[in-house]
Amino acid sequence: MSGTTMKYLLLLISNLLLVGPLAWAQYRQPDLPPIPVEGFAATVNGRIITIGDVMMLAGPELERLQTSAITDDINERYLDIFKRALQARIEDALILEEFSTMEEAQFPEYLVDQEVDRVIRERFNNNRATFLEALSGEEMSMEDYRTTLRDQLIVRQLQQLEVFSKIAVSPKAVRELYEQEKDRYIEPAALLLRVITIRRVDPITGDPQAGAEAKLAALQEAMAAGDQPFSELAKTYSDDSFAKEGGLWGWRQPRDYLQTIREAVDPLQPGETSGVIETEAAWYILHVEDRREETTKSFEEVRDEIEGAIRQKEAQKLRDQWIERLRRKHYVHVYDGVPNPYATP
Repeated sequence: MSGTTMKYLLLLISNLLLVGPLAWAQYRQPDLPPIPVEGFAATVNGRIITIGDVMMLAGPELERLQTSAITDDINERYLDIFKRALQARIEDALILEEFSTMEEAQFPEYLVDQEVDRVIRERFNNNRATFLEALSGEEMSMEDYRTTLRDQLIVRQLQQLEVFSKIAVSPKAVRELYEQEKDRYIEPAALLLRVITIRRVDPITGDPQAGAEAKLAALQEAMAAGDQPFSELAKTYSDDSFAKEGGLWGWRQPRDYLQTIREAVDPLQPGETSGVIETEAAWYILHVEDRREETTKSFEEVRDEIEGAIRQKEAQKLRDQWIERLRRKHYVHVYDGVPNPYATP
């Protein structure tokens, strides 16, 4: 395993991210808003959040922005990414500070041991030497790594206690949301067709396709013989890119087809084949594999999806309320010159 691979594995596992603060500085576009690449970003009580901490969290998203084709409002996007990363760091710090005020605020070390073992097992093929080599390559001690994991586990467990354990979704609420948003669960009518396409003109030059009429005649003769399934005929005669799949175009809504094709297949039932459909560009022969009428998914089909959506919304609400209480309880300071996620526009 290369040093680069080990680096990325380790950082991904730990939620420490892909691009460090100094490394990110070289990727920044010259006209992006100036943000210092070192120094303090914020403090929560006495807990320090550095610019580097924020940039490690924001790095991957900033890198995607840097390499994307997006040019509109790039300054605002850049600042928004930084602010969201800083806010996430502050929220984690608030949770850790809250944990420190709890009675017997001692996190069981055996849980950290279990997490380290899981990381080595799942991400380093159970090879402790490779894991330690990756730590060394990042100039990170085992103690620092365990501290990072411990903090992550504390945040996760307090969120479970203060947010997720308090969510209750009643069957009535799930049913009511289904009835309110029933239109979301409509599945439109669809057709599953096999199509044989014989091009009359060259798709690039627009010139008549040599041998097209003879090919159509040979196809019609083969169909009349009746000794080959439509899928095999498509593989032999069709000119489109679906020929190798036996002409199977997959499930599509009727509106996705040319009007001439829609009109031709409208009276056909599954298993039936159309005659030759002529357009300026090609001849088509269609075989209806299956039809699916417009249906609405039943409550039973979408109940888990709806319940999950309600839980997610409720979790966000409870978490926002909890974090707001923590902000009022603990001292948060964002340093001058650092984009402040809590500043009013």
